[in-house]
Amino acid sequence: MSMRDNVPLVQTVGLRRYFFSKPGFLARTLAGQRERTTKAVDGVDLFIHEGETLGLVGESGCGKSTLGRVIVGLYPPTAGQVLYEGRAEPGGQMIFQNPYASLNPRHTVRQILGFCLEKRGVPLEDRESESVRLLERVGLTALHLDQYPRQFSGGQRQRIGVARALAMRPRFIVADEPVSALDVSVQAQILNLLEGLQEETGVSFLLISHDLAVVHHMSHRVAVMYLGKIVETGRTESLFENPAHPYTQALLSAIPRLGKTKSARIRLQGTVPSAVDPPPGCRFQTRCPHKMDVCVEMEPRPVGVKGDPGHVVWCHLRA
Repeated sequence: MSMRDNVPLVQTVGLRRYFFSKPGFLARTLAGQRERTTKAVDGVDLFIHEGETLGLVGESGCGKSTLGRVIVGLYPPTAGQVLYEGRAEPGGQMIFQNPYASLNPRHTVRQILGFCLEKRGVPLEDRESESVRLLERVGLTALHLDQYPRQFSGGQRQRIGVARALAMRPRFIVADEPVSALDVSVQAQILNLLEGLQEETGVSFLLISHDLAVVHHMSHRVAVMYLGKIVETGRTESLFENPAHPYTQALLSAIPRLGKTKSARIRLQGTVPSAVDPPPGCRFQTRCPHKMDVCVEMEPRPVGVKGDPGHVVWCHLRA
């Protein structure tokens, strides 16, 4: 797979998404609690080229899925911009993590796809043939048109989810943990399907996953996220072979077969901060084995890794 050009298809600039919640009556009265602000995504700059897959990794709760939903327009940004081909607007479609919950159980496949085709402006008389074409592209047939989601296996449901995303003819798709809810025997089929679609159509992917082996196999580049912020980005092979951020090093130490070293797994100490009250300075400082005074005093700036173009890390150790 190769990128068509060097102009980003999708770009985020200073993207933030906060969630605001008010405590209940007792919490306000007895504990004096006020409105809570969860900084799920807090100043993210990313870009994705046409025909490229960017893998997004990080621990559960770091903001990966929220970032994906903001990029496709399911959540409005609190601040910052999503640029699609230079325009300040979200674009793309989404493949959701859970194929059991992301399809309406009361709708047939015909209705599920027909709704998308209607939004795309496909005439009524052409929707059945277009639906069949979409199903065949993802390995299903016309016989599945009038069946309900409950009549399919998990892998088949995810194929329907892929067909639904393709119905709008997107050039960009956010795939949020697309195989994590599937049996291992089915995961490879879905991943091969996504790879084949990219080779056939040139579609770009933001692949959100906690499975580092999947990210290593599927992605051209990787971005590592921690507590709402990107801490490292780079070409996949480069980042896996030479992780620069202590957090990335700890993540990859869980799969030493993909790294150049055979050192023992790095087990982080300390507590994971809350996105409601993140620490000042570097957000990884509460768990970092290399913590310095400057880590508490100020946020790290992006630094290029020497000798590795495109490999960037947000860490005071590299400054």
